Amino acid sequence: MISVVIPLRYNPKRKYDGETTENLNSKLCIDSLLSQSTISEVIIVNHTPEYVSDIDPQIDFLKKEYKENDKVKVMDLRHGDFYFNQSWLINIGIKNTSSPFFMRVDIDCILDPNFSKMFMESFLNYLSKDYFISGSLYGHSDNKMNWIGFDYNKSFYNFLKLLPKRISNSHIIVNKSKIIEINGYDERFEVWGGEDEDVERRLKSIGLKQLNDKFNLIHQDHSFQSFGSGLISEKEEMKKKEIWNYLSDTNIIRNKQKWGEIDSPCNSDYISGAKK
Repeated sequence: MISVVIPLRYNPKRKYDGETTENLNSKLCIDSLLSQSTISEVIIVNHTPEYVSDIDPQIDFLKKEYKENDKVKVMDLRHGDFYFNQSWLINIGIKNTSSPFFMRVDIDCILDPNFSKMFMESFLNYLSKDYFISGSLYGHSDNKMNWIGFDYNKSFYNFLKLLPKRISNSHIIVNKSKIIEINGYDERFEVWGGEDEDVERRLKSIGLKQLNDKFNLIHQDHSFQSFGSGLISEKEEMKKKEIWNYLSDTNIIRNKQKWGEIDSPCNSDYISGAKK
């Protein structure tokens, strides 16, 4: 019924210790998704720069951990340099989904155990009436939380009570045909940030309404810096500042004809690390 897409990036500064924080975070996320009867597949789309010869340890772990589970598909794309075009990865995931509904989730989140119950009792009815769902209640943990031994079904709500809350619009559920209608996420949004607000505005422009019902997520903070000056070059920081300009674009349909293609982001200024 629902295909989940998770975008990921290669990170050379991942730190592994014992059971490895990132592996545990990833497993808690994916296992929470697989426990839901309404989720039919989980597609993980990772970007690794083409000059990197080794396999990202987290991707290696995921492939081995879920190799016997036909609901999990791990795609490791080798392309370009360190640019993390999140929209491109999400679009590739969308093009590879097989369910009528699309859901975007981050790898560091744990989904509410009652999600499928809420979906069948409420969300499905709204989705069939041209709504999309966005704005989850987000319990944000810090890196002092110990997730080893976490019991998903017994501990989720106890943990959630202890965490500061905020609303996140980066997690969305929508009819796949509607996201296809607007040519997916705008692939000019290189790096990350802004693409979620943009796609929501465009979905509203074709007549969809936003459902503000909040389903719960727990965000697992990680022991490494995913983005920013600790990892990426100054030019990526510059690109991140530029992407907000695309939010003023009034066109509903974005991207070129070949959007969501594996060979390259269709609107990218940078291919294989060199400017066109």
